[in-house]
Amino acid sequence: MQSKNILKALTMIIAGLSMMVTYANQSTLPASAKISVSAKQELQTFYQQPTFLKFIQLTSDMNNQGRSNNLLLTFSAMVIDKHPDYAKKIAENFPNYSSNEKALLFKALTASDSKNTINFINNSYHYKTDIEPQFTVKTTNTLKINNNPDNLDRLWAAYFATGDDIYLLKMIRYINTDNFMLIVAYEMVNRKYLCEFVKHLNNSACQPNTDLIKAIEKQYPNNSKQMLQKAAVVASTLWSLESNRHQDKFMDKKIKQIFDKNTELDYWKKINRALKNDAQP
Repeated sequence: MQSKNILKALTMIIAGLSMMVTYANQSTLPASAKISVSAKQELQTFYQQPTFLKFIQLTSDMNNQGRSNNLLLTFSAMVIDKHPDYAKKIAENFPNYSSNEKALLFKALTASDSKNTINFINNSYHYKTDIEPQFTVKTTNTLKINNNPDNLDRLWAAYFATGDDIYLLKMIRYINTDNFMLIVAYEMVNRKYLCEFVKHLNNSACQPNTDLIKAIEKQYPNNSKQMLQKAAVVASTLWSLESNRHQDKFMDKKIKQIFDKNTELDYWKKINRALKNDAQP
């Protein structure tokens, strides 16, 4: 029974696949977090040509459609931290924002520790709001995935806001912590794509992951439950890295540069080596 429940959890996570690309990820995000394809593309590429107008338009559109959540807060706070001049502009235009926009922007200012702007808004408009401490810029900068898909999503939000390599590096290091787990994650992602292809052809049933579960339980007999959870998050991380780098040439270049400087982090070399060994008689 436990294996069936874990298999269901793995399937949900991989089917949704994590990240802010993943505003569509049902395993980690509420339904209200879904956004349009165009808005998602704007969010994912914001760091390439950031402007204050684009930032306000993007966050306002998402906010006014009732799609505010902690990932949007993380994104907004990281943008303000990256572009401190945005804080002053927010203060100057604060009376013109909707109530939802004010709530998000003030929380983002608080999360980015923009004290002067916060004090100005407090004194001028008597506006206050609370924010949970785990969503500040400081906590995001020290965040590790730790087998938690929500943390993965927040790292993507931070990357899309800033374009800083450190967030990609954290993801890449995470999937490189265990070579066995990396290969299992690759197989999970590979099966997902194969499943979609087969379904498109003849609507056939997909290959189950029961063998992967058994392999993990055998490899980690003392903590198999935790490692099954890790397998799902590693797979989500691998998928999100590959999916995004194939859509974003700037990101692809950054990842290649990381591999050049840290050859031991090139996960494709490890995957291809394992596939080559399996292919040998």
